[in-house]
Amino acid sequence: MLDLTSPRPMPPAHLTHPLLGPLEWDERRERYRGLRGALSFTISPFSRTPRAERTAEELDQVAAVLDRAARRLGLCLEREEAVKERAVECLLHVYNEHWRHEWDPESQEETELPALDAAGFKARLHFEAVDLQLALDGTVWLADGGLFAGHRIGVPFDTQGALLEASF
Repeated sequence: MLDLTSPRPMPPAHLTHPLLGPLEWDERRERYRGLRGALSFTISPFSRTPRAERTAEELDQVAAVLDRAARRLGLCLEREEAVKERAVECLLHVYNEHWRHEWDPESQEETELPALDAAGFKARLHFEAVDLQLALDGTVWLADGGLFAGHRIGVPFDTQGALLEASF
């Protein structure tokens, strides 16, 4: 239920979507947060309209945006292998050329780790989070399995779902 009594319309702080499950509104970041199993996701249901200019009509569209986001999230999960393969295409050479060194504090020496093949690199990646924007573009975040010192790997996608250049 929309709160139309406040000075500016606000989205519901908590709601349950039939496909996404329980969602919590993050006022500071202006997005909903949720969990699907171990995967966290966020959905930003508004355009870049400043809060003070947000209208009740925009809030009326939240349910429709969440429905579209649920479908897009499902597609992201279905494409898990393709997302990981895109990360491999973009970052395997970066790991093998620049990140295969491990510092040993006891010996004060650096050790070079063996290079990884595509399968070994991909096996270390795990879905961690998905961020969806109003236009349904966004980013899938992968845990790096220690490949890049614990940095998350982002695989962005456009509004048509095409996977873009992965980075960390």
